[in-house]
Amino acid sequence: GCFQDNRCLPIGIRSGSDYCNLDKTIEPQKGEGAFCDVGYECISNLCANNQCLAPNFWQRILAWFDSIFG
Repeated sequence: GCFQDNRCLPIGIRSGSDYCNLDKTIEPQKGEGAFCDVGYECISNLCANNQCLAPNFWQRILAWFDSIFG
């Protein structure tokens, strides 16, 4: 994993606006349109065809409910 603040973070875990990359480095999450391999690399957590996507309307609603009841 990655070491951050004297902790070992598993690959793919997010910490704030950063994530632990496959090469065991802490990287900032990417915005819409950026190249990605997996969802956790993207701020939206959506990676399709190697591109970070913006969440659509329904995903935003589900995220809102999750923040309330999750």
